[in-house]
Amino acid sequence: MPNTLTKIMPKIMPSALLALACIAIITLAACAKNKDKDSIARLSQQQLVQNFENGVENLRRKKYKKAAAELAVIAHDHPYSSLAPRAQLLLAYAYYRRNKKVEALVEAESFILAYPASPSIAYALYLKGLIYFQNIQHVERTQEDMKQARATFEALQTKFPRSPYANDAKSKLNLIATHLVAHDMQNARFYLKHKKPLAAADLLIQILVEYPNTLYTAEVLYRLVEASLSLGMVEEALIWQDFLAVNYPNDTWADKASKRINKSSTPKRIKIIVKNPENAPSPAALPPKQNQ
Repeated sequence: MPNTLTKIMPKIMPSALLALACIAIITLAACAKNKDKDSIARLSQQQLVQNFENGVENLRRKKYKKAAAELAVIAHDHPYSSLAPRAQLLLAYAYYRRNKKVEALVEAESFILAYPASPSIAYALYLKGLIYFQNIQHVERTQEDMKQARATFEALQTKFPRSPYANDAKSKLNLIATHLVAHDMQNARFYLKHKKPLAAADLLIQILVEYPNTLYTAEVLYRLVEASLSLGMVEEALIWQDFLAVNYPNDTWADKASKRINKSSTPKRIKIIVKNPENAPSPAALPPKQNQ
């Protein structure tokens, strides 16, 4: 019997010791956690107020790391405190100023979900949009982040048009539109260069529908002339040219469109269409130029 136990013991002991060690660690962790909970529970309203005031003061002194530590105690450990909503929004701002944009975004979005009726929702939306907007420097994330910023700023303008942040949101929406169109225009030019006019035309029309008035609108119209001619769609090319001539008569793209059509491989067909008024596109039927 002793010999049997001696043979078995080496196999059992390591697993048994490991199990006992794990139990001991879990027990100690649970005790520590309970101790932390007890200490959190003992924080009085007066202490919470003090934490909040310290956090605000550190924000004023631009000590954002200290401010975040003070405010996190209220926002995370005492979510049912009357100070929690303000603490969480200020915590988002503290993270934002520390350039911890992921943490700032989490806090801002959490605030929007948790306190939808708060009078500070407009600012939370603005901060969220701003975080996405400033990621324009990260090229690989730019498109998705710009779309998120656009959706957030549009929500801010729709829900809170009189908010002090609405005007800035509007100006940033214009910049976002320009940026998104610039990216799509690169793709459209690529399609045209590589003899894919249909793909280019589809993308250009999508740009015109979504962003009818940007710095690239005149070029979009010219590229539609180019794509239409490549597809043999002369009537459409003339319509886009007329739209360009009526809305941007002094623009270089209007002049380029005219020259492009004159150099087209189907000049006879173009002349026939223009000579017959019933077939010629009318600029009067086109929508007027939108205000910049």
